[in-house]
Amino acid sequence: SGTSAGGSWDRTGLLWLPDPDVGVQVVNVLGTQKVPIKLTQVRSVQVSRDGSRAIVVAGPPGGAIAYLMRVDRTSGPPTLSSPRVLATGPVVAATWSSATEVCLLVTPPDQPAQVAMVDLGLYSARLLGGPPRARTVAAAPDRPVLSGTADGQIWQFNGSTWTPLTAGRQPRYPG
Repeated sequence: SGTSAGGSWDRTGLLWLPDPDVGVQVVNVLGTQKVPIKLTQVRSVQVSRDGSRAIVVAGPPGGAIAYLMRVDRTSGPPTLSSPRVLATGPVVAATWSSATEVCLLVTPPDQPAQVAMVDLGLYSARLLGGPPRARTVAAAPDRPVLSGTADGQIWQFNGSTWTPLTAGRQPRYPG
């Protein structure tokens, strides 16, 4: 799903956004509903393409963690539950690359930012490295991983190395 300032749209047309007071909010034509969660300083909410799960990045600057959460729509407004830690990082950005894989941009201490692909079945991460000064990440099923950098370039991962693709800051795939 496309990202918007740390938020994302789900398949039902809800926009999920970080909320400074309660953690998360959902917005639709009827207005805004708060989604309280037991995480503080939520930075990003990325709902899976099927709408059943979300990756929530939360925590202080330089110490944010990525959590996988379940989206429950059984009664009333949707809720988020069962957080499982996917990666400590600090995590800078997160997106879904497929139904079973999440793409994270992490900044290990004293190292440049790099992209990690997390397999949700195995809970294992594979590091892909990253372009210089990486700031954002985008992924989609059967498409190359993209990363935007601080100097306004978008890079593409071709399976072994990162190569410059075009000028821009916020790569994204429709979804």
